[in-house]
Amino acid sequence: DVMHGGISGVIGVYLIEDPVPTIIDCGPTTSVDGLIAGIEEFGYHLSDIQNLLITHIHPDHAGAAGFLVSRHPEITVYVHEIGAPHLIDPKRLLRSATRIYGDSFTSIFGSIAPVPKENVQLISGPLLNFDVLPVPGHASHQVAFIDSEGVAYPGDAVGCLWGEGDFLYPAAAPPEI
Repeated sequence: DVMHGGISGVIGVYLIEDPVPTIIDCGPTTSVDGLIAGIEEFGYHLSDIQNLLITHIHPDHAGAAGFLVSRHPEITVYVHEIGAPHLIDPKRLLRSATRIYGDSFTSIFGSIAPVPKENVQLISGPLLNFDVLPVPGHASHQVAFIDSEGVAYPGDAVGCLWGEGDFLYPAAAPPEI
């Protein structure tokens, strides 16, 4: 769960068990306790996770990556080449995000720690059991992961629900739009 503007929401994190325990996106640092609890509900521990696949580097999808790797340095983080420098050195990402969210950034997303360069692998073609599909728009570097059954893991490519209602708004965030 993530609090945004006083509204509790859900982050999209996926646990993939085959071929090895892998998560797609990790959410912000403020959601780490929920992420760990969710992983444990499936009989795993964070230390079992070998790979983290990032759809895009916005803090609500990749903000906890550095924290997770600091706790478990064996995790390999796969990310688009445009996003990789911002995971390794998140200063520019933080400047951009705090320009948008201001003083509420930390309460919404928590801190963003760098991911060591040696843990970052660039996405280049198929990965594990996934095809990788570029889906720019919400973020210029966004990708979707498509499994062998055709199930897509797109990050924010579909849209976002706001509050308790039925309003689905496009997932378009500055400065891409």
